[in-house]
Amino acid sequence: MACEVEIRAAEARLGLRLPPSYREHMLGSAALPGAHGLALLPVSRIDRFGRLEPEWLAGWMQGWDAAATMPAPEGRLRDDPADPATMATDQLAGTVVVSTVSDERILLMNPAAIDESGEWESWDFANWYPGAYRYPSFADLAKAIARGD
Repeated sequence: MACEVEIRAAEARLGLRLPPSYREHMLGSAALPGAHGLALLPVSRIDRFGRLEPEWLAGWMQGWDAAATMPAPEGRLRDDPADPATMATDQLAGTVVVSTVSDERILLMNPAAIDESGEWESWDFANWYPGAYRYPSFADLAKAIARGD
């Protein structure tokens, strides 16, 4: 749980306006039901993935670059949120970490993908995924986590 002052301080530090559904969630509760070890970070600790997890980012990008030389499977859709392998890898470093790490899994929000209502695309990212499962908003990601997706 956070207060408006803490959220505004995080926004000032990041130079970003946080998305409405994340702000609303943090103002009401910092709990994330069904998260299996993942917990939301206090807003005072959220930061860019590239800053909080530089080794993970470097290792993942090295693996991604190596895999990029392999031919793409037939039928893969470009920019398909249901296909984790179509995430925008060039945006990974700039995503904002909003959870702890559990079993090499983390929750991220992408300020490079903001819709007309101010919602950010939110990612469920793990080393054992071929990329990130993407959701239109933090609220959609939280619902998927609660369902056990």
